[in-house]
Amino acid sequence: MEIKPKIKFVTPYPRVAEMFPPVPAAKVLPDWWKRMPLDAIDGGGHRVMTAKRCPAMGEQLSQGYVFSLWTDIRITTSEADDHLSWESVWKEYDALEFFTPLASDGMPNVVGKHPWVMKFIFPWFIRATPGVSCTFLPLHYQEPDPRFTILPGTFDCDVMPAINGVCTWDLREGDETIVSGTPIMTLVPFRRTQFRTEIEVVSMDEWKYLKTVGKNSSTAARMVPGGYRAEVKRKGYPRHSV
Repeated sequence: MEIKPKIKFVTPYPRVAEMFPPVPAAKVLPDWWKRMPLDAIDGGGHRVMTAKRCPAMGEQLSQGYVFSLWTDIRITTSEADDHLSWESVWKEYDALEFFTPLASDGMPNVVGKHPWVMKFIFPWFIRATPGVSCTFLPLHYQEPDPRFTILPGTFDCDVMPAINGVCTWDLREGDETIVSGTPIMTLVPFRRTQFRTEIEVVSMDEWKYLKTVGKNSSTAARMVPGGYRAEVKRKGYPRHSV
């Protein structure tokens, strides 16, 4: 019997654990997704599938854990001299760290933003089964926060337990407070493995089979409400988090 990999989030702060725990993304789906019907009727009276039938989008929204800010953080910037300062009522340790502009020089996703890339130092560590890694991602398909952008990254969390959110500060001028409870990023754990890569040219008949009713196609399943999920469950494939 296969043993499921395990992750545990640990913190020494009871208030953080109670009020700002990591939450499975499937439990905090965005309101627009919840409201969206599976189908809509166009101007000609025809039924059309909405984005909610897209298996890839649904999987992306429901994988991993959402981490929220655990304290108010006030950030003040001045474009004239690239000044940046911050303050917080959190005194246990510095909630933010920064990389000098030299550290991110040449990165295209920093252009036009504040040159001091910053890092949220979350009051959480992760303990994981050997062979488990984690990817940090922005909150896809959510209303974007105009103040900061999480920079994706992956690390072996069975080796390095710290949970940090590296991001750009997207405002060059102003005084902003990110309030506690603000969703910051998604952490997606996965089991490391090496894949063997093959490339094959198949016949057009096999291609049509795969495209329509083959085992690698979700076309038929998507046409039935809940068909994709039912097929995944039938095959016994594990979900992302429990």
